[in-house]
Amino acid sequence: MINLYTDYLFYRDDYGGEVPADVFVNLEFKSATLINYYTFNRIVEVTDDVKFAVCELVDYFNEIIETDGKEISSEKVASYSVSYVVDGKGKSETIKQRDIISKHLGHSGLMYRGF
Repeated sequence: MINLYTDYLFYRDDYGGEVPADVFVNLEFKSATLINYYTFNRIVEVTDDVKFAVCELVDYFNEIIETDGKEISSEKVASYSVSYVVDGKGKSETIKQRDIISKHLGHSGLMYRGF
């Protein structure tokens, strides 16, 4: 069974997320599964760092959905314009996901591969 590490109220109120609640549920599950993978299922105490990692992954996965998997390289506000990365010059999805998790949990010892 997957432990879900946060809830929609934390995501919306504390993190400031804007993903709708019905979308959040699926993306939270996906995020928790990925965090369990990179932490070797070692999370016992759910700290704010764990919750913020889930929240940032939810936003990341939602961005992938909204852009059809295209990575945004730049955006302009006046006369709205969006440019996308071409020819695979951006970071891979796997690296970005790991970077998000590492940012929040890298110094916790949870991602350490040893015993």
